[in-house]
Amino acid sequence: MPQAISRTFWRSLPWMAALLLLALASPAFAQEEDDPPARAAHMSAREGSVVFAPQGEEEWIDLPQNRPLTAGDRIWSDRGARAELQMGTATLHVDSEGHLGVSHLDEGNAQFILQQGTVNARVRELASGENFEIGTPHLALRALQPGGYRGGVGPRPGETRVVVASGRAAVFGEGGQAMQLAAGQQGTFSGRALARVNAQRLGQDDFGAWAAARNRAEDQAMAARHVPRGVVGATQLDHYGTWSQDATYGSVWYPQVTVQDWAPYRYGHWSWIAPWGWTWIDDAPWGFAPFHYGRWTMIDERWAWVPGHMAPRPVYAPALVAFFGDGGSGVSFTIGSGPGVGWYPL
Repeated sequence: MPQAISRTFWRSLPWMAALLLLALASPAFAQEEDDPPARAAHMSAREGSVVFAPQGEEEWIDLPQNRPLTAGDRIWSDRGARAELQMGTATLHVDSEGHLGVSHLDEGNAQFILQQGTVNARVRELASGENFEIGTPHLALRALQPGGYRGGVGPRPGETRVVVASGRAAVFGEGGQAMQLAAGQQGTFSGRALARVNAQRLGQDDFGAWAAARNRAEDQAMAARHVPRGVVGATQLDHYGTWSQDATYGSVWYPQVTVQDWAPYRYGHWSWIAPWGWTWIDDAPWGFAPFHYGRWTMIDERWAWVPGHMAPRPVYAPALVAFFGDGGSGVSFTIGSGPGVGWYPL
């Protein structure tokens, strides 16, 4: 949006909101049968060089800050690099020289394929019937309970190491073989038939300590008191703003900004990301959660983000704006169809 648009424009939004409510009541905005997934992943931290390949692409490119990850996307961490992926009720940590792909990701199913390297998974919640699974070229590791899990390809060719720090997991082979591992158990498997091999027991290492520290910080984040666990990226807000209680809206978050007349959805860009379509990618280091969940509002001349009720599983949205444009016959209003002449936060 052109930066020349002043605060006066944003104050004129109530009449636009009224038109928007009329539009929402139209059958044209009825929920379609094939809705896009209500869940996305976010790379909330990275150390060193981490690149990704979007769905359907083979070339590795830099991952833009705040770009959501979904089924078909892959990431690669260079030597000495690490990455953290948040998906609300679970967090994945990827160690150095790791190749991880997202096989499936929606509100009831999170599946990943680890081609190389080591990952640490923290599953905080697991609803009835929900699936969280990490596959390798040789087996599949499925979390049966909330807990901490680790999977690694190698160190010898054809081997996969599985560690259950807490919780309970099932390991599946190619021919239907299955084995359960309880908290504190680990195993190294060769090939695709769950053939166990002797290996030195894995203790705490630098990667495990880093992942544990990241998990503790997420558990202790002040944001966890104000937003549901399923809001991806909310733990980053603590360092970039302040929380408050409002009589009308409940918990609200005020960003610390230095730009005069700052407004949401003004500093960033639009990107077409399947299966959602036009998606807002904000420039701010905290700019994931407030632009895909909740709502923005003006309180005492300041923009505030309102996360809303503590719903158990919040729904991810590519952007929370309404677009308006000429449309060839006067002003038109749409939601989610793509950038027009301008847009404003809902």
